[in-house]
Amino acid sequence: GNDIQLSSIDVDNVISIGNTDVSFTVNNIGDTEITSFEANYIIEGSDTITETFNEKIAPSENKTLTFKKDVYIKPGTHTIKVNILNVNGEDDANLDNNSLTKEVRTYIKEVERTPMIEHFSSATCINCIPVDTTLSGLTHNNEGRYTYVKYPWNYPGLGDKYYLEECSIRGEYYKVGGVGVPAISFDGGECTRQPKQSHFDERYAIPSYIEIIGAFDIEGNFVNITADILSYVDMSKENVFVTINEKTTTGNVIEGSLPEFHHVLMSMPSGAYGIDTNFVVGKYQRYEFSVDMSETNVEEMNDLEVAVWVQNYESKEVHNSSFLYEYTEHPYPVQNLKVEGKTIS
Repeated sequence: GNDIQLSSIDVDNVISIGNTDVSFTVNNIGDTEITSFEANYIIEGSDTITETFNEKIAPSENKTLTFKKDVYIKPGTHTIKVNILNVNGEDDANLDNNSLTKEVRTYIKEVERTPMIEHFSSATCINCIPVDTTLSGLTHNNEGRYTYVKYPWNYPGLGDKYYLEECSIRGEYYKVGGVGVPAISFDGGECTRQPKQSHFDERYAIPSYIEIIGAFDIEGNFVNITADILSYVDMSKENVFVTINEKTTTGNVIEGSLPEFHHVLMSMPSGAYGIDTNFVVGKYQRYEFSVDMSETNVEEMNDLEVAVWVQNYESKEVHNSSFLYEYTEHPYPVQNLKVEGKTIS
């Protein structure tokens, strides 16, 4: 008889604030043609929208439909519920498949993405040389559009003498041990040994909802870091990572290797597992560190950089990343700035 199944709510997981169309897909799993049905939807805090759909749906046929009336969705996380009320003017034979709910998050702003490059390599690895060279060309062609950290690896042989335990932890996270170095991940994606411009372009083209701003200064052997992360969408169970890298190293160069290495990890103030964080739309989180570099492999204190990125630890997706600014006299950021002016006629 009459049996319509609500198969899905076809609204993106992340949507912009404002008026939102609610679409859904139904499947006629009965043996009678459907000529009309009544359905409604409700979003937390709004009125229930009920409409009749005069649609012919043959047995076993799927159809995607959209409610004519939309509703305004505010910033935050919301639950959408869709219900089938009746079919062909009668009760549905099976009420168990007539309701679905879906959680959606709204964003208030999109920002430009800066792809994160995580590179596992070793000064003792001959096979790493052509990959390092290729990646050097890629970064040169995309100057200012990426964030980068290179993890010295403890293999082959005794491995790179700049290796840190944090490198192994990140390597286990990306399953580098199974494939060995070199290994490169773009924005938390599956590791590759053939970095291409297309890998970079794919990530760069995707908007982000996380903005990272901040700066660092160097006082003697200490690196002082301030990073503000502002989220334009609710995000839970995200991890914040912070590394201090040396831009160019030569102390780990050995015979037969490259003459120098770049963006080499020296310290990981966030820890290799990152800092567990929940972000609320429109609010920022501040992270501050003061790191003593006297026991690290740093060659020149005036050759350091700080990388920050936000990553979903479960899916590995990196939401956004940034190198922080280095300052000498003027701290970052300016806050509570007041501007007074007058009109001159």
